[in-house]
Amino acid sequence: MILVNPAKAIKVNPLLGGTQKLYRCFSGIGWSKYVELTIDHTQLAADVSDHTLLIQDTAALALMPASFWTTVQADGGDIVVVDARSGRHFHRELEYINTAGGSEALALHVRMPNVSSARDEVLRIYYGNASANEPNESMAWASHWKFVSHMADNPADATQILDSTRNNNFGTKGAGAAAPTEVAGTVGRAQQGLDQAASITVADHASLRLTGDMTIIQVYRAADYAPTLYLVQKNSAKEFGANNQGTTNAKGRIRFYHGDGALESLLDASGVIATEGTWNVLGIVRSMTAQRAYLYESGALKSTGAVFTKTPIAGTDNVRLMGGTGTFTVTHETCELRLSSVALGAEENKLIYQAYLTPATLYGYGTEQSV
Repeated sequence: MILVNPAKAIKVNPLLGGTQKLYRCFSGIGWSKYVELTIDHTQLAADVSDHTLLIQDTAALALMPASFWTTVQADGGDIVVVDARSGRHFHRELEYINTAGGSEALALHVRMPNVSSARDEVLRIYYGNASANEPNESMAWASHWKFVSHMADNPADATQILDSTRNNNFGTKGAGAAAPTEVAGTVGRAQQGLDQAASITVADHASLRLTGDMTIIQVYRAADYAPTLYLVQKNSAKEFGANNQGTTNAKGRIRFYHGDGALESLLDASGVIATEGTWNVLGIVRSMTAQRAYLYESGALKSTGAVFTKTPIAGTDNVRLMGGTGTFTVTHETCELRLSSVALGAEENKLIYQAYLTPATLYGYGTEQSV
């Protein structure tokens, strides 16, 4: 069985009240198995605090013990993640699970208080409890995340995509030919568009009026970077927006707009964004302190924009995802899109990239243990 954002809907944990805690206790009673996941601290040059880590596996990666797939509930309702040293029970969002033989896949997001660069972090993943019903929670994402979409269709309404944050900024697909289609992503699912009309609209909300520091995280690929492809736009870039600007060398470059539509940052003007047809993780960061924009690609800083002078504005227009300008027929896919009100640094951008595209370099699994 495949579940994407399953019926265990994302929600606030009612047991924790209005002021929620990042940590809870976990006894392990009722669970039969666990496996430890070790994060290699040498991958980081500095600690990263309050990070939501993607834990993934597929049949091709084969990182988890094989018996995990026959022991865990088909809907993953018994998956619990704790700190192996302290026993702290972390908030989680299970994006995707498939336990079918030969098609095994897992995409699990776990909020950690800190990822250390000085010692390995060890997480204990419990499973094997037929009566467990672990919920997906908005607390899996820190409050600076204003929009987090794994770009899967809403199981209750295939014309929508969901937002994993507490803001509930759901997206609505365009109608008819303008409707992107759900397809397999590099992790979980993705939305695929075939031309400039394919788009998703996220209604304006106070949480999306980003006038200070901000970060756009996008996991995407395109068959051709010659057209101008929208990554994310708010009022055609008059508030903020990022485009994959067309080039003729089979590579893209990013234009980041803000301040009433003025072109403030041409990032990666040399055209060194990932090759056509390959999955790419972009981090587009605006720092109001430095008055610069930065582009992270494949986990590394690739470009720093010139000092900007325009002041970001707050409007009430909707957010558009995907599509583009002009007329073109190009397959383009987005697997993940996030908006944050924080200027994420180099190490967090690297963590996100590695978790998506090179997880085996970031962490490894131990053998299955009995509780």
